[in-house]
Amino acid sequence: MNVLLIDTSKNSLDIVIKKGENYFYSTYKESKFIHSVILLDEIDRMLKELNLSINDIDKFGACVGPGSFTGIRVGISTVKAFSFATKRDTLNVNSLKILAYNEDSDREIISVIDAGHNKYYSCSFKKYRRTSDYYCFERDELFKFINMFENPVIVCNEDLDLSDNFEKKIFSDTGKNLKMALSKMIEFNEKGEELTPLYIAQSQAEKDKSK
Repeated sequence: MNVLLIDTSKNSLDIVIKKGENYFYSTYKESKFIHSVILLDEIDRMLKELNLSINDIDKFGACVGPGSFTGIRVGISTVKAFSFATKRDTLNVNSLKILAYNEDSDREIISVIDAGHNKYYSCSFKKYRRTSDYYCFERDELFKFINMFENPVIVCNEDLDLSDNFEKKIFSDTGKNLKMALSKMIEFNEKGEELTPLYIAQSQAEKDKSK
């Protein structure tokens, strides 16, 4: 089975292609404001390098957030267009699950992502299964959440300024993270859910509209 999975939810653009039993990934750094410009070209480049076409892909996937509201929309709309054109299935993954799937531990895993403005997206997982809701915490709220668990492992994609009392692991190679997440989803035969943005916090446009 061939799978194409993209993540446009953050500053970098990550693309993973599973061709048969092999995984290939590409990271285009600092692409936050040009995802819509470079995404199709990067996908085309990777497909050509692997001697594949869009019609050779059996399933298309996207990261649904949380992260950049605009970037998430770009990724989801692109995958939906591919799916519609080829009549192939879709799958989704979220940013917090991507991090959790990179830590192999029997302990509670707490994924933490910087949401900006001194807030943090977070969720807990154990043995690759989600054990809490998705949250957007203030700093103090995050610490209270973490302290609910006994000896958890905190996983991040950058070196966040968190308390030294917590064990923290940083997975900064975002393309590799996405590749690992896809391999786990395939291993667990995850079907994926509807491609709906995971908005834990309101976008600025939504906030302005509600005023």
